[in-house]
Amino acid sequence: MSFDVRAHLAGEAGASEIDDKTAAALAAAAYKDFATPFPPGWDLLFEQTDDPGGYDGRALHHPASKTLILANRGTEFTSFRDWEENFGAAIFGHAGTQIPAACKLLADALHRMEVDGLAVEEVLFVGHSLGGALAEAQARLCLSYLPERLKTHARAVGVASAGFGAAIVPFAQKYQLTLHPSPESIVTHYVRKQDVVPHHPGRVSLGREVGMASLYHAMRYQPYKSPGWEYKRDCDLLANHSIGTHLQFWGDGDDCFIWCKGDDFTMRPGAAPRWSHGMREPKLADL
Repeated sequence: MSFDVRAHLAGEAGASEIDDKTAAALAAAAYKDFATPFPPGWDLLFEQTDDPGGYDGRALHHPASKTLILANRGTEFTSFRDWEENFGAAIFGHAGTQIPAACKLLADALHRMEVDGLAVEEVLFVGHSLGGALAEAQARLCLSYLPERLKTHARAVGVASAGFGAAIVPFAQKYQLTLHPSPESIVTHYVRKQDVVPHHPGRVSLGREVGMASLYHAMRYQPYKSPGWEYKRDCDLLANHSIGTHLQFWGDGDDCFIWCKGDDFTMRPGAAPRWSHGMREPKLADL
């Protein structure tokens, strides 16, 4: 990840409001490879890391903005439980174990808020991929947990979110939880068109979606029944899903695209490159 999450959070520690880019940085910090402690100004209250269902979340307090933050970890590639939750909740509509665990994190964080007497005026749910889906679940179910004064001061920011909408409704019905009547007003997801995760056929998300520029590159291949080699336009699937590249190019909408060549990234106008294939690798002017 070329984006320095720690440096960004350090720079925003004294901000009176948490913007969406900082929320995304907090989602990145929910992964296991982020080295705690957090920079000064971001107080880690506790971590929920030993859940048998694979859930991993962090509760933080940001005194400058008086915000209680619930950061949900995204999919760890080697975690069978994470993949089980992704397929079960996103494809088959089964809540599994991580939606309940994310709700428990919220309940425990609110209890900690009361016990410690923390000044809280907003609750923020964040996450990337699986974590973004869980952040939406927390936001859509938050009315059953939040004290009255905070029910209109909660929001969620998801990045490349998997989309667990099909599982959230039956889960709420089963446990008699209140669903937020207008999730699009409190949930924002940042997605790229060429990212498979937020565009899989079973995805259900009722949050507001903000398009971001997709990443493309050239790949050399041999066409079918052809002795020669060509270059063709291709999508960088990992880069399109990576929260690092989301943060690196934050604010660039889907009316432009990013051309990748090795470690070089160039922003270009248009939703996608004009160039599609040819015998030579394209120059920027060809795109």
